[in-house]
Amino acid sequence: MFTPQYTVIPARVLIQFKIITNSIVYKIFIAVTLMYFFSQLIDNVQADIIIVANPGFKADTISINKLKKLWLGKTKKISSIGRVHIIDQAEYNDSTRLFYQKIIKKKPKQVKAYWAKLQFIGKGFPPRILQNDNAVIKWLLKTKNGIGYIDSKTKTSNLKILMTISGSAP
Repeated sequence: MFTPQYTVIPARVLIQFKIITNSIVYKIFIAVTLMYFFSQLIDNVQADIIIVANPGFKADTISINKLKKLWLGKTKKISSIGRVHIIDQAEYNDSTRLFYQKIIKKKPKQVKAYWAKLQFIGKGFPPRILQNDNAVIKWLLKTKNGIGYIDSKTKTSNLKILMTISGSAP
């Protein structure tokens, strides 16, 4: 039969524990740990992005597979439209992380490494990168057969919406 073993904690250890928990370093450690935990919760906020195109774009929708091929440089044309021009956003952008997660099925750093490899062997160049939704909208309005993605809360300014993607950015 099991008999529990009791350990007597010396008073000196209890005093040291009290000193540690009252120290400023301990309190800073706890505060930083809590801030990190809550920042991770905030980072996983639900978001929607929309795949948008120039108003003159001839198609009304586009498949996820076709988007993936376009963004990875495996194709540059859509049969009914011809050559398509794509625009990307900065990798720190929530829209970019969600787009890469849901469409490309990779993290932004993995996509960056993919393009670095292709550039090194001379097989392609990554899409042009703009810093925010407004820059993407401006570019799409003047680029025939242009496709990009923006946050769904951004006013689209007469752009054609091809698809909506819901989810949370990693």
